[in-house]
Amino acid sequence: MEECPGVRVKLIGRLKNTKTAFHVDIGIGDVVVPKPVARAFPTQLEGFMEPVVLSYPLESIVSEKLDAVVSRGELTSRMKDFYDLHYLAPHCQFRCTGTAGGHLSDVSTSGYSYREAHGGCGEAPR
Repeated sequence: MEECPGVRVKLIGRLKNTKTAFHVDIGIGDVVVPKPVARAFPTQLEGFMEPVVLSYPLESIVSEKLDAVVSRGELTSRMKDFYDLHYLAPHCQFRCTGTAGGHLSDVSTSGYSYREAHGGCGEAPR
């Protein structure tokens, strides 16, 4: 599976005497099927607004993780994909159907068939 280009931004969050290092990965040029969704991230501190960012829809996340697990098989070192799928299954609603409407089978065929036809990553035709 080809990795699409992106940017990793490394940041340090500070709150009084506490510092926390973290990173944000930003994907560039990957096909997102269905369209990206605005997602609010709750804060743990009162008085702070929830940041809202565009992200992959749940169907794309599950489809990409399933593909990584199946295509890499025993060679995968990405145990986080197994954990994420284990967590998402009971906590989120998604369907695996062959009908149009942004379900898992639509996502898996749309993104990957575009990559095969166009030699890798890129923006999906509109």
